[in-house]
Amino acid sequence: MRFPRQNNAIPTRLAELRQARGETQTDLAHAIGRSVSTVSRWEDGLRGIPDAMKERVAAHYGVSAAYLMGWTDDQPAASPKAA
Repeated sequence: MRFPRQNNAIPTRLAELRQARGETQTDLAHAIGRSVSTVSRWEDGLRGIPDAMKERVAAHYGVSAAYLMGWTDDQPAASPKAA
């Protein structure tokens, strides 16, 4: 079964943030309590990220949900890892 790709910035921003941190999809999945396949689908644009998870992922990377969604290019100078 084929799923339509999402037409937004989230997959790209998510992959960029994750890779800049040196994390794998497995690392992110464990940090936010989701499966690796879910994170992979988010990055591939095959599955949307629920609003609550957008906030959680953004907090994990120290950016705003607006940045994650591509609504702004403003982000903190440093992206500290959330505890």
